[in-house]
Amino acid sequence: MATTLCFDFGNTRMKCAVFVDGVFAHEHVLENDSDETVMALIDQYHPDRSILSSVIHHNPGLEALLQRTTSFHKLDHLSRLPLTTAVGKPETIGADRLALMTAALTLFPGKNNLVI
Repeated sequence: MATTLCFDFGNTRMKCAVFVDGVFAHEHVLENDSDETVMALIDQYHPDRSILSSVIHHNPGLEALLQRTTSFHKLDHLSRLPLTTAVGKPETIGADRLALMTAALTLFPGKNNLVI
């Protein structure tokens, strides 16, 4: 079984979704993004992979921790995604919007999608 931790750090909440073999299994709303909080999830689920989508200034050690313990990816404008962005400064597109657009394309391939 392959387990993935998907961290989503927004302006109002920090969440972690747990996927097992690509199927959603659990969601956790995090009190904070401390090493201890994240290690508790790692110890509980023993993930193979992790991904972080963050639009806030998160714990600076978080990415190093996830890289040490999992196959880690930080979602940002440099990520290889199945879409193009026709904007002058792609770095201004938030990771949350990139994640939503990618999900729409994955869930509804070949369809016109409006993501709000």
